[in-house]
Amino acid sequence: MNQELNPTNGYVYIPEGSQILIVRDEEEDEKVDNKKEKNKKIDILYYLKNLKNYIFLIILITILITVLGTIASSFQKKPVPIYPATAYLFIEGKKPSKIVSLEEAIYGKGNADKHFKTQLQILKYRSLLEKLVDQLNLVSHPIYKNKKRNKIIDSIKEILHIKPVSQTQIVAISFESADRKLAAAVPNALAKIYIESDLDAQLEIANQTTSWLTNRLEKLRNQLQQSEQRLQAYMESENLVNITGIKTIASQQINATAGQLGNARNTLREAKYIYRQVQQHRGNRTDLESLPVILKNSRIQEFKSAELKAERELAKLQVNLTSSYSARHPKVIAARAVLQKAKNNTTKQIKIVLNSIRKEYEMALANVKALEHILKENEIVIQNLNRKEYQKKALEREIAVNRNLYELFLTRLKENNVAQEVKQLSMVGRLVEPALVPAKANPVLLNKYIFIIGSFVLGLLISIGIAFLLAFINKTIANAEDVKQKLKLPCLGTLPKLKFSRKNKFNARSMFLKEPNAPFSNAIRIIRTELMLSDQQNQNNIILITSSLPEDGKTTVALNQAFAFGQIDKTLLIEANIRQPTVAQTLGLNPKSPGLFELFTKERKWEECIYQINEVPQLDIILGGQIPFNPLELFSSKWFSELLQAVTPEYKYIIIHSPTVAFTETIVLAKLATKIVFVVKAKANHSTMVLDNIKRLEKVNTKIAGIILNN
Repeated sequence: MNQELNPTNGYVYIPEGSQILIVRDEEEDEKVDNKKEKNKKIDILYYLKNLKNYIFLIILITILITVLGTIASSFQKKPVPIYPATAYLFIEGKKPSKIVSLEEAIYGKGNADKHFKTQLQILKYRSLLEKLVDQLNLVSHPIYKNKKRNKIIDSIKEILHIKPVSQTQIVAISFESADRKLAAAVPNALAKIYIESDLDAQLEIANQTTSWLTNRLEKLRNQLQQSEQRLQAYMESENLVNITGIKTIASQQINATAGQLGNARNTLREAKYIYRQVQQHRGNRTDLESLPVILKNSRIQEFKSAELKAERELAKLQVNLTSSYSARHPKVIAARAVLQKAKNNTTKQIKIVLNSIRKEYEMALANVKALEHILKENEIVIQNLNRKEYQKKALEREIAVNRNLYELFLTRLKENNVAQEVKQLSMVGRLVEPALVPAKANPVLLNKYIFIIGSFVLGLLISIGIAFLLAFINKTIANAEDVKQKLKLPCLGTLPKLKFSRKNKFNARSMFLKEPNAPFSNAIRIIRTELMLSDQQNQNNIILITSSLPEDGKTTVALNQAFAFGQIDKTLLIEANIRQPTVAQTLGLNPKSPGLFELFTKERKWEECIYQINEVPQLDIILGGQIPFNPLELFSSKWFSELLQAVTPEYKYIIIHSPTVAFTETIVLAKLATKIVFVVKAKANHSTMVLDNIKRLEKVNTKIAGIILNN
């Protein structure tokens, strides 16, 4: 029996004597858990539909609470009459503004509507109710005896109704009380308090305005005096009498000095030019004598003429000397002395002219510097005067601003005083119709009937809530809607509820044959049709029928489905629930008849293990046979998978009656099946348990055709 595992086969082979370890796929578990979390969203409509299952509970609880309410109402005291009273208050509109807003221009409303709503809200303020309680002395009123002031205010606020009258500026102030006089006094007093409070507010605003203007005017007067004092102190400290006159004189001096400075700079420029020429030829008499400034000098011209005359005289004597006189002749010596004296005079005069040129240059330079210094001093004087004039004007501007503000506030204060003397305070509203003492009380329904109706409504709500809670916490599968909602799988069909005695409890397993027209048989046919229509592309129809618990009815479903399929085509029913075999007993066969185990051990042949019934000739049945030590070895062997492959061409439908999902062989069989049918017993299986078992099956085979709900 030991064979190698072929991984390419579509089944799992486990050698004899091996142990199986089922490992959980964490990724697959996470996917299934995520799917399960998504399915946990509450479907309110689903639970509302399920309320019909609790209709008797709802009726019972509603009747019980209504009866208790009726009994309790009989002990109530006679209702106290309540007197209503209403006062009508007209709220004056706000005075129109000179500037019309866009909202008022288009819709004809705006500030007026806001003003009315504002006044309506002010009427509801707690401060007015506090004045109302104090004015009417409600603390000592019999109705509010032993109540604190705040509690009385809260009580009045709950009963008091302030509503505007439609399309008007009138407000209805309504109040109800067991004291008819108090019922009329409260609305009237509230209207008067509202009007008086507004008048007080206007007076307070006027007084605050006057007080503020007076204080502000006093501060402005002090500021004006301080600014004037600062200007006077500045004028005295700077010795300022007539800045304009001083600036005029200084400006004239600057203009005169600027003219002189221009002339002096021209003179300096000429003197500097001559001086530089002289300096360049200094030491060279010939070059100096050629300068225009030297040539123009009359003294130098005289001395130069004398020098030329002396040179001519000497030249004549020398001419004569060569002929008749000697060079040492006294006349020659005298002529040379005259010539030398003339040259010395010329040289001396040139030096005098040079010194005068130098002095003229130095004087021109000194004159320019002196005039520049004077001009700079005058400019500094003008700058100082400008700075002082700017500071003076700043102080004068400060005085002007303070004086204007002071005069403005003084005028506003006088206008405000005159307005208060002439103008009357405007009324925010007037009481157009005071509340009268009511003569009749409100028509009050008897509290007894109200209490009974309230008890009925309360009982209905409580019963529906309890039913809704029970439907929410109920995790069992009761109907096809539960299958769809809780299991998220299609419901192939629902088997109707049958009544059997303990002696003939197996009649349901063969009812399809005994009562073919019964509702039960029709349900079996519907399930057969659903299975035939599901997954039509798969030619191998190996249908595994299993459940969560042994008593869910999988044997009944397996047998009747085998009968149903056997009527239309060749069908094989395999009894795979070897641990608890029931097919043989149901069909009246010997429980020890040979079956799968004998085929597995080759003790019997195929023909010897096949059983048929006369009513369904196309149905073959193979029992489990002798109970093996470990059924898992049989179904996980290669022999069993090859057996299914061998009989598949011969049978159109193969139905495997397996044990519950709790047994490992069911998981192995699910791998070999093409369709899985899960049987759930109505109102017996917990949805969590069924989902866990379905999750185990989905790990090895996702072809779960659907759920059969067994009633």
